[in-house]
Amino acid sequence: MSVTTGTGDIVAELKAFYDHYIVSFNSGQEAVANACYSYPWNLVMNSEVIPMTSADSGKGMFEALYNRIVPLGWTATEIDTVDAFPAGSNSGLLRVDYRRVRGDGSVIERGRCCYMVERTDGRWHFTGCIDSFTGENHLG
Repeated sequence: MSVTTGTGDIVAELKAFYDHYIVSFNSGQEAVANACYSYPWNLVMNSEVIPMTSADSGKGMFEALYNRIVPLGWTATEIDTVDAFPAGSNSGLLRVDYRRVRGDGSVIERGRCCYMVERTDGRWHFTGCIDSFTGENHLG
């Protein structure tokens, strides 16, 4: 399916897609957040490439993440900036600066993710992610 859309429209679509993703992540809707990915894909974190071969491996990634941050008092992942860089009508990059926070507003960790995104059958999804974060719970 070929979609003819102006660059500004694609930027808005990509940002709306990311907003849908982070709202589902923050509300604990792992299945909804996981459905935003197209499998297989790779997660690059701490100079390690972690293959995500199926929705089951994605589910495991989300469970491990929630199990790591909830005991630290995590209540939300707040977004500082989302920059969208379309590469034609059906692909692009999202660069996201985020912070994971506790209920009192204190920061657990900060980071930047770069997501590769693609539109297939009219639907956006992530096809790769490079995550770099720092903070008291940095894994590196």
